[in-house]
Amino acid sequence: MQKSILSFFGLLLFVLLSLPVHAQNLSVQKVKAADITYVLNNIRSTHKTETANFIVNVYAVANKSGSAKQSGSDEVTDHLYIAISSFDENPQQLLFVIKDVYGPSAIKMTKQSEQVIELSFFYKEKGIKKKFIASVQQDGVVKK
Repeated sequence: MQKSILSFFGLLLFVLLSLPVHAQNLSVQKVKAADITYVLNNIRSTHKTETANFIVNVYAVANKSGSAKQSGSDEVTDHLYIAISSFDENPQQLLFVIKDVYGPSAIKMTKQSEQVIELSFFYKEKGIKKKFIASVQQDGVVKK
């Protein structure tokens, strides 16, 4: 019994060592695109929801210090990027942005059907809390 186990593992080792191995030549390169560098370094939150047909990612990205233009404050606004991608071999991919959102909170995506995802969040406008709602589909975003 012990001999057959050793023979099995010996054969398995031989087969694994006989398989062709393709080495990858990995390298690290500096990205020189300032816009993508800024976005990736300033993501404050991400949100993801998908249906059977497409996926939606929402990224809240902080703007520069003082962008909220509140006197005596360095508060910032956010840009909310909405990325949509279908689940195809060659996916349709779209990107939308809601600019200069002050105090976004409770960002939520709710699947309404396989074709529609509802995006909602709260924001501040002149000290008043307001709600934003949009319908996200595979081909775009429509504010409600």
